[in-house]
Amino acid sequence: MKNQIRAAACLALSACLLAGCERWPGVQTTQQQLRQHTLDGIVAGKQTTAVTLMRIDSTEHAKQVSKAMIQQLRAQKSHTRGMPVFDAGSIEQAVAYMMEHRDSSNAMMFASTGGLMQIGEEAAALLPYVRPIACIGVEHNYVIVRADSPWRDIEQLASAMRAGQNVTLGWNAQRDSYDSYYVMRFLEACRIENTDHIACTAIQENIALATLSGEVDVLCVSAYDVLPLLQNGELRALASMSPERFDAPVLRDVPTLCERGIDLQDGNAYMLFCPNGYPEDNESYWREQMQRLLQNEDWLQKSHEMCIEPCEDIPEYIPWEMPEALRSPARGPLSRAQAL
Repeated sequence: MKNQIRAAACLALSACLLAGCERWPGVQTTQQQLRQHTLDGIVAGKQTTAVTLMRIDSTEHAKQVSKAMIQQLRAQKSHTRGMPVFDAGSIEQAVAYMMEHRDSSNAMMFASTGGLMQIGEEAAALLPYVRPIACIGVEHNYVIVRADSPWRDIEQLASAMRAGQNVTLGWNAQRDSYDSYYVMRFLEACRIENTDHIACTAIQENIALATLSGEVDVLCVSAYDVLPLLQNGELRALASMSPERFDAPVLRDVPTLCERGIDLQDGNAYMLFCPNGYPEDNESYWREQMQRLLQNEDWLQKSHEMCIEPCEDIPEYIPWEMPEALRSPARGPLSRAQAL
């Protein structure tokens, strides 16, 4: 079955390459932007290159993270002036576009492990055509309740669920596949054997309103999704899925699940990818720029504001089925042969 999916995905990639960019939604605009935003700063093999960032994860948080990353790269004098960012219609389109322009432009892909997990086998089949340049940070989900919730800590909530009390768990529908996965892992870690009394739902629109109105009892989301309500005290975080407490004013007193005896660590890592065959000078340049980014105090502060923990490697506890080499982009590039 996996081989069939891989073959279908590769055929889709070939079709995209043969058809050309013009048949992809919005890519004509991409071509115009490339012509308008040719840079004179990065030279690979004496060829001036342009920069295009194809974004796979199109959640609001991913958009904020990629925007902040570009702003900070500009501030540290990286050659991102005029860098257009496009939400790719699919990973096939993004990979095909990068492969088509790998010799003449800095066409890169911005994606998260959660976003790739949501795509599933299609991503697994196409990842061999690209390799990671850097991981810029990880966000973690929190177990969150209303301020007036009867559960004062995570142990009380877990005990209530084990005792058969009716509970409705909600997550962000924008991250449906991986947030729901986190919920299932949370229930397993809490040793909930019978889930007949537990309702699980993806919240389509206003997450905060759904919680405050009583539509859901418990949220399993990134703290960033409801940060204003955590700050003003309308919502409370019972525990995080991070390995350590997050050092931000409203979150530093929130214990981890592991602290409370619930064996669960999970997260969503944001990464920058380039296509195989990408000019070596370009790849080295951007890897160096991302390392500088992770050492920049302004970026570290901005990361904390977005509830992102900066890191160069994907932590081992993130359950994404990919080769070991892909988990650690800071250790070097990944060849197609290694990925396969």
